[in-house]
Amino acid sequence: MGPNSEDIKNGNINRIVELLENGMDVNEEIVVGNSKELPINYALENRQCDIVRLLADNGAILNDESNPVIVTAARYGNEEIIRYLLSKGADINATNRFEISALEEAISWNNDIDLKIFVDSGIDMNEHGGNALRSAALDGNLQVVQFLVREGANINYCGPGLHSNPTPLHVAVSKGHTDIVDFLLENGADLSIQNRYGARPYVCAKEAKNDLFASKIKLLEPIEWHDAHKRNEELLSMGLRKEIVAFLGTDNKTIQLKESTCAEYIEFRTIFEVTAFRWKDYVVLDLLREVEGYDALGVLLWVPEEEKFAFLDVDHEQFGLIPDLTWDEFINNSTVYIDGILTGEYEDDSEDEWY
Repeated sequence: MGPNSEDIKNGNINRIVELLENGMDVNEEIVVGNSKELPINYALENRQCDIVRLLADNGAILNDESNPVIVTAARYGNEEIIRYLLSKGADINATNRFEISALEEAISWNNDIDLKIFVDSGIDMNEHGGNALRSAALDGNLQVVQFLVREGANINYCGPGLHSNPTPLHVAVSKGHTDIVDFLLENGADLSIQNRYGARPYVCAKEAKNDLFASKIKLLEPIEWHDAHKRNEELLSMGLRKEIVAFLGTDNKTIQLKESTCAEYIEFRTIFEVTAFRWKDYVVLDLLREVEGYDALGVLLWVPEEEKFAFLDVDHEQFGLIPDLTWDEFINNSTVYIDGILTGEYEDDSEDEWY
């Protein structure tokens, strides 16, 4: 028989001792709401450190694959209980079922912990430092960003954890964290890295309409990246139609969507902001910087391989080609097509054109 969740929550250590003396299984999961969890994790969540120690001393599982105690302790505990669990065999490099480390969990949830405890205890900064750094950059925590970079975290980490696989600089730019952007730039953040959807930090700055960031980054980028003639040739070689390249130009253009039931306007990317990324079997070019009231990502794509326009709903992973749509037709009837895309009008046109 295992402990009762209320005994743990209320810190009834005498009852836990009594149960232990009568053969309690310290690793029998307890019911908490609609889920089950190990008693030691529930004790940590309720900050019942004496019960945590008692359970750890009596054989509690410390390195459960889906919910290791070190990650739970990093969120709810203090340095003393973390050290105690480590002394009992908790793995400092364990991650939970979401692949989150103790370092990242502490950064996100527990401002009272000195992060040096994780470094001093041997956390693998190559394995866990980058994701933690990106989380700190996302949250706007300059001190933590500085600490992690100083301790060797990968300043250019762009692995999984966020859907677009951005670097710390990408997220700092998108969130408008000036001090962190400046720090990352000063410390050599790579400006060439693209996120999952083909955007460099410069493009993220333009998407966020942050001219200050865009200007700072542009000054550090190679001049040829901002050469209009070279960029035109590059887009043409990628299969973007000549008339589309000519329209996009070097200034963002807006079309008002008269009588639209969805959005008041759309704004196009410039030639320098067009992004290319792979979706399923296609390389696609993203043409819109803004769709009023919506996430513009994927609303209007060009698919060079098919020489057709397409649209992508990233959240629902729906992608579709728009048959027979020409550039002139789109420009002259933008409201009709944007409303159709946003309302799903084209979704059932052809099953063969869906993924």
